[in-house]
Amino acid sequence: MAVGSVVLFGTLSMFLYPLALNAGWLHLDTLGAGLFFGGTIHEVAQVVGAASNVSPEATHIATIVKMTRVMLLVPVLLVIGFWISRARGEASAQGKGKIAVPWFALGFLALVVVNSLHVLPDVATATINTLDTFALTMAMTALGMETRIVQIREAGPRTIATGAILYAWLIGGGLAITLGVERLFG
Repeated sequence: MAVGSVVLFGTLSMFLYPLALNAGWLHLDTLGAGLFFGGTIHEVAQVVGAASNVSPEATHIATIVKMTRVMLLVPVLLVIGFWISRARGEASAQGKGKIAVPWFALGFLALVVVNSLHVLPDVATATINTLDTFALTMAMTALGMETRIVQIREAGPRTIATGAILYAWLIGGGLAITLGVERLFG
């Protein structure tokens, strides 16, 4: 259900955000649109899809914001892993448990460092970016193919209502933060 909610509300965002911005319901400049889209849409491909309906600059900003969110998963996952490990250790008489290391997040962080240092030739970077776009497209396709409306219906109205409430909270909170940042730096 969590994956279904991400797909459902992220897809909704891909259409509603640009519509709201272009209709004048969201009073955001390019920076604000990038911050809002990148800060509140869950999937990278959905962020790119939504922001590309605004401008290349908004897409660039939204992508950076989203990738920063992904990068921040590393410390969050390490803290959660440490916390779970500690809780397991206290629950058992054996002492401290083994910490769960988020290898995918550490791998992502390592690739960010490699890319930032420009140690790879431009041809290699371009090839990796092309493969990345292909893999991201396939992942989003697989996610969409795996999500069934029946599963969402079977989850029941409470689950859907919870997802909708969290979605509204995300939009409201994200918009408040975006407007605050725009006032602070604009």
